[in-house]
Amino acid sequence: MKFLCHNIVVLIQSVYELGIEPAFWQDCPKSQPPASEVPLIMGF
Repeated sequence: MKFLCHNIVVLIQSVYELGIEPAFWQDCPKSQPPASEVPLIMGF
C-alpha cells in the first residue's frame, strides 16, 4: 500500500513540475459517436 501512495504522490508532483494541465473528467457532448467512429491513438 505504501508504494501505491508513493507512486500517486510522485505522479502529482511531476504534473505540477512539468506544468501539465490534467483533464481527467471532461464534459462530454450529449450525443457521442459510436465506438467504431472514435479514433484510436497509438504511440507516445
